[in-house]
Amino acid sequence: MLGLERPQEDMAAAPARELNDVRGGQMQDQTSGAEKILMELRDRFCAIDNRFDLLTTRLDNMSSRLDKHQSHLEGAEGRISIIEGNTAMLRKQP
Repeated sequence: MLGLERPQEDMAAAPARELNDVRGGQMQDQTSGAEKILMELRDRFCAIDNRFDLLTTRLDNMSSRLDKHQSHLEGAEGRISIIEGNTAMLRKQP
């Protein structure tokens, strides 16, 4: 024996005593530390979620602007083909 072992009669009381020691201060410190970590993770997640929402909104806006430009281009292409057709008809006239 190196003096590190507990006497046999203390073995039954040891878990209860350790539990009381942990509940006394260490458990609260660990809990508050874990709560701080969870709160920080939650805050980071919320920030990421907000950033994702912002980027999604921007992407939606860009997509609608692209659709608008696409419709303008299609309209311009239609007008160009009408002008080309009219030009071809005018060239055929004597």
